[in-house]
Amino acid sequence: MQKKSEAFPKKIYLKPALEERLAQILAVPLTVAAAPFGYGKTTAVKKVLLSLSVDMLWDTCYTGAEAAFWRCFVKSLQTAGVNTASLTWQELPRNAATRQRVIEVLQASNLKKTVVFVWNNYHLLGSEDCDKLLLALAKADLPNWHFVLLTQRPPDFTLDELVLKGECLYLQPKDFAFEVSDIIVYYRKNGIVLERRAAENLLAATEGWVSALYLYLRQYHNGQSPQTGEELLRLVQAVAYNSCSEAEKTLLTELSILNEDFSGRQAAYITENDAAPALLENLALRHGFISYELLRGQYHIHNAFKVYLQRLGAELPDTERRRLCRRSGQWYELQNDFLTAFCYYHTAGDYDKMLTVFEKDRGCSFENNYKNKIMAYFGEAPETIRQKHIKAGLIYALWLFLSGENERLQEEIRKLRKYIGQLEDRQEREQCLGELEFLLGETQYNDVEAMAAYFKKSLQLLRQPVRFFSPQTIWGGGANSILFMFYRQAGTLQKTLDVFPQAMAYYYRLVQNHGAGSEYVLASEAYFQRGYWEKAFILATEALNVSRRNEQVGVELCAEFIALRISIALGNKKRVREISRRLDALQTAVQEHLYRKTIEASRAWIDLQLGDKGKLLVSWLQKGDFQKSGLLYSAWGCLYIVYGRYLLLQKDYLPLLGQLREFEAAARSFNNFLLSIYAAVYSAAAQDGLQHENEALSELNRALDLAASDGIVMPFVENFDVLEPLLKKAAQQNSGGSELLAKILELGAVYQENLKNIKHKASYIMGGKTLTAREAEIANFVVQGRTNAEIAAEMFIAEITVKKALQGIYRKLGVDTRLELVMALNADS
Repeated sequence: MQKKSEAFPKKIYLKPALEERLAQILAVPLTVAAAPFGYGKTTAVKKVLLSLSVDMLWDTCYTGAEAAFWRCFVKSLQTAGVNTASLTWQELPRNAATRQRVIEVLQASNLKKTVVFVWNNYHLLGSEDCDKLLLALAKADLPNWHFVLLTQRPPDFTLDELVLKGECLYLQPKDFAFEVSDIIVYYRKNGIVLERRAAENLLAATEGWVSALYLYLRQYHNGQSPQTGEELLRLVQAVAYNSCSEAEKTLLTELSILNEDFSGRQAAYITENDAAPALLENLALRHGFISYELLRGQYHIHNAFKVYLQRLGAELPDTERRRLCRRSGQWYELQNDFLTAFCYYHTAGDYDKMLTVFEKDRGCSFENNYKNKIMAYFGEAPETIRQKHIKAGLIYALWLFLSGENERLQEEIRKLRKYIGQLEDRQEREQCLGELEFLLGETQYNDVEAMAAYFKKSLQLLRQPVRFFSPQTIWGGGANSILFMFYRQAGTLQKTLDVFPQAMAYYYRLVQNHGAGSEYVLASEAYFQRGYWEKAFILATEALNVSRRNEQVGVELCAEFIALRISIALGNKKRVREISRRLDALQTAVQEHLYRKTIEASRAWIDLQLGDKGKLLVSWLQKGDFQKSGLLYSAWGCLYIVYGRYLLLQKDYLPLLGQLREFEAAARSFNNFLLSIYAAVYSAAAQDGLQHENEALSELNRALDLAASDGIVMPFVENFDVLEPLLKKAAQQNSGGSELLAKILELGAVYQENLKNIKHKASYIMGGKTLTAREAEIANFVVQGRTNAEIAAEMFIAEITVKKALQGIYRKLGVDTRLELVMALNADS
């Protein structure tokens, strides 16, 4: 919620980072500030120079006014006390000899004071001779003389050599653009208090363009919701659009249908305009609102300018917009970016092509973030088109299942039965029926017997492997546990272990070994959950071998994760380090976004076991915003277990108790029985944290009852650090004894002792400042000369975690660099 004051003082704000850079004007002969109109460069430079107490000579340039430029320059020299008698007769120097004469006059002046020349709107001159003069002045040895160019586009001459030699300060739009923190401070100085999310939205809309932020500030002050108003659009038109040629305007309007950055070749393909690359190259050189990113080879149009162009694009004839969208879909289809192609074909109204690319992708790219859009697009597709694309319907149905959309799934299955029944070709009908049986087996995945029966029936009908299912499909929607997905109710664990291998044998034949090794992971997890750690590790090793041999990355991740958890339980620090390094390598190697998120979630789980209370967790996990992960709903139960542990260690007991209903709903939705046990454990720990002893014991007993029939102990053991007192109270009350509770207490003590073997307990005190155990360990590694990457590998944490920890160490010990840290620690010791 934003607040406003009664007055609107229009206070200027200069971002600190920019102020620091501009203070370097006096350290270099030449400064070039190149940014479009409205970035505040003139105000910023003037404010900083006034604070530096120097003689400032200011001139404004005009279109093609070389003679006026020269006259003003000479006059300014006279104002500074330079004898210009030998220059007054000259025109603008146009050769090396005359430029050298100007330099000699300045050298002869022997000025004792500092003089700064500023030329505003330098881009209007467009004079090569002026450029050469200024470059000559910058390269000459002229103490106390400094030259500043303020321009709305990059200069025509190259600055690389001067910048490299430290003779030029080059400021670009990114130096003037506000960041989120700047927006918050700027608005607060002008009476508006913004929440961070509102500031983030403003940054996305404006990319930090100061003039646009000022217009939004006025809207806030007038009590309006921020929106792209006519005033801003008129400003964009004047600053960014009017200077374009007709050919450039046409091209940019056509490209307004694109929602993302693009290459020159892409622009030429979509618009069918061979001149597009040359036009864009020229625009990027002289237009401040269009930039070229060399590493990606793509052009970026400023968001505010893009909104203006989209207004123009909306006025294109419908047939033209559809043509451009269809060409965009074709482009992305050629790049195998089927998700983006899917969206553009929909905008073009080409539902046949939309479903075709959906079939090509086979659901591999369609993440949970796009759920509403995909469901809406399928809902709009005409019945006649849907009939032609039964394969797309099967993929869509499987995707609905993994997304937790059960009602829509049942509706889609009814449609598929109808479409298949209308097929005239008997072989194709049997193939589709077999694929439908496979789909139904997938939907029964945590009823292993029913799943196996469907897969067996599917094999009897099919003449070839399932066509709509890709061996590259993300296993389990990104879940990091296989037992979690298939263990559905109390008392069924051993039955699941017995039946699962046969079900998977059918499954592998249907889908070309997709998920190979999963039966070993499930068995490993089952033994681990029951406290048989050594047997579990043997099975995890078998799972790793099979999954790697069959290139099943999803199963390999699950196997590495359970192997890591087992190694922690066994207190094997060396093995924990080795597995952590392998996970690092996997995170670097995998292409799929979802697998990276799976690894992030797995690392979070491990960090929370090792005593990290979660302050360094990725933000989407800290906030419980699983939608941002892109992981499918079927994997969310694993995330709930991580999030619950995080809230528990943060002592956020009330929010945790409020989340438990959501935990239980997710557990029921996919019959994830393990999540039910963890939810009960977390409920008991939270109630105990609130000192509600009766409720805590009641919830603990409920958790024990859930776990008892299958001998599940690890949800209690992995949370023994917060449960131990409560577990001991339960044991005292249960005078008859409980084998499960006794085993939990025994393994919990072993687990905590083994954790101590893995954690490093070093501490360091300097000047009254105490480092945490982790900070002390990192500091000691720095003294040993280790890099951040080496420290991360040694401590089995992420490299960004090391970097953030070092920032905290620097603050505590009052140092700024690695070298200063080493010197401080060595001096103290």
